[in-house]
Amino acid sequence: MPDGIEAMISTPARALVSAIQDLHDCWAFRRSGGSYRFRGVYSTYEEAEAAMPSNSLHGFNHGPVANYFADTHVVFNPSDYAVLFWLSGILPSPQPLFDFGGGVGQSFYVYQSFVNLRDHMRWIVCEVEALAERGKALAKEKHAKGLNFTTDFTACNGSAIMLTSGVLQYVQGGSVRASCRALRSARACSYQPRPYVSW
Repeated sequence: MPDGIEAMISTPARALVSAIQDLHDCWAFRRSGGSYRFRGVYSTYEEAEAAMPSNSLHGFNHGPVANYFADTHVVFNPSDYAVLFWLSGILPSPQPLFDFGGGVGQSFYVYQSFVNLRDHMRWIVCEVEALAERGKALAKEKHAKGLNFTTDFTACNGSAIMLTSGVLQYVQGGSVRASCRALRSARACSYQPRPYVSW
């Protein structure tokens, strides 16, 4: 089959497969509270939360969600490349890296294959309680040196690097900004409201 004809057939076919997948995802989201899928555009966090099925887990602070992260998220994703590119020039750092919303420490485990973290490097993951507890247990299982967990955002005090990888959209009510302001007033870290890049 000539290349032009194959391209004419494959493009609509891919679009059809994508549309079918999207319809299936919508159906699965509406039907199954155990599904970790999400969809929609909302004006507020509260509006988005209200649209969730009533039989689903709301938020991340649940044991099954933490187990899901431990079982499925310790993998390299294409979006990790950009983070690794920039981190490779500044790690290892004598000051801690503060991984805000770092799940069960998946970035620590994945990145150590590509970046020298050394034994004396401290990596602090700040998470909700269920993920922090599961992360601590996983770190113990894997004998992960230098990996620590906290639920307290002010633990970023003294960190040289703050990593946020897909968490900021889940933070409610400006709590991060308020915490940073409190830290700045205590001269623990500097925070200037400006555009940011998050992967």
